[in-house]
Amino acid sequence: MSKLVVTAVAAAAAITLSVVAHAPAHPAPPTPHVVGTWANDQDGGTQLGGGYQLWSDGEVVAIGGARYFGDAVGAHLENFVGMVTDYWSTGYWLVTGTGRVFGYGKVCPDQSLVGPTKLPATTFTGAVDLVDANNEGFNLVTSAGAIYSFRCS
Repeated sequence: MSKLVVTAVAAAAAITLSVVAHAPAHPAPPTPHVVGTWANDQDGGTQLGGGYQLWSDGEVVAIGGARYFGDAVGAHLENFVGMVTDYWSTGYWLVTGTGRVFGYGKVCPDQSLVGPTKLPATTFTGAVDLVDANNEGFNLVTSAGAIYSFRCS
């Protein structure tokens, strides 16, 4: 009987070691998902067709005639939460959940994007466009509802 118990315990240990030895060293990265879609509705106030689809990994898909200006897939991030087109439809900004901003196209031509010098350690849930040629930029919105403004100047 004791020989049978020892054999059973040894077999169970061998199976356990085999399972642990074959476990992946790193968990699989999250699967990218669609964050949302945005209309390409600005060109100095003129209604345009098409729009954009943003994925959580920073991929941008231009739809229905909207111009593609680039994406942030090469940044190797998985936390994009929103995008904003500029007033003249010459580019867009992509925003991460940690407040990082990536600009593509001719956003802020001959100007710089100016925002808060330090963002809080919080979660950003999206960005809100400012539809005004004299006040080009956007607001970042946190999960608590706080707003942080970015402007071209």
